[in-house]
Amino acid sequence: MFKGDYIMIDIKIEGLNELKKKLDELAPKMEKKIVGQALRQGTNVIRDSARSKVNSISGNLKKSIKTVGVKGKKPLVSEMNVRVRGKDAFYAKFVEFGTKPHVILPKKGMALLVKGKEYRIVHHPGAVAKPFMRPAFDENYQKAIDRFKEVVSQKLSEVVK
Repeated sequence: MFKGDYIMIDIKIEGLNELKKKLDELAPKMEKKIVGQALRQGTNVIRDSARSKVNSISGNLKKSIKTVGVKGKKPLVSEMNVRVRGKDAFYAKFVEFGTKPHVILPKKGMALLVKGKEYRIVHHPGAVAKPFMRPAFDENYQKAIDRFKEVVSQKLSEVVK
């Protein structure tokens, strides 16, 4: 139909309500699958760097650096963290931030055993900070973002096919 300076074309599409309903159902599933995978892979970049930076004699601290998913209250919000988890990881903060010189006392009625000798008091000289988490983030956050984008793009292209 011609009206003044423009041409108007009427198009009627049936089934839009059904399509919207399907898309609304699909969005949370896509978010969970696509964004979740992308977040995990992006966060793993930082996790792997932190693991490579930590000086762990037993290997327990290195093993305890994990990528952890955080469940959000909203269906389209996802979060991943790199955390130190597990029973052997309590000393991670001492490695990351160091310690000041301090006195260590045994529990009541006990002694401290250091290199086969018993002590009633130990004057610990402190420990130098050996950061591994912060440098891993600072050096790799852009790589993590790029990995996230790459995975989202790849997954979306698979969905569109």
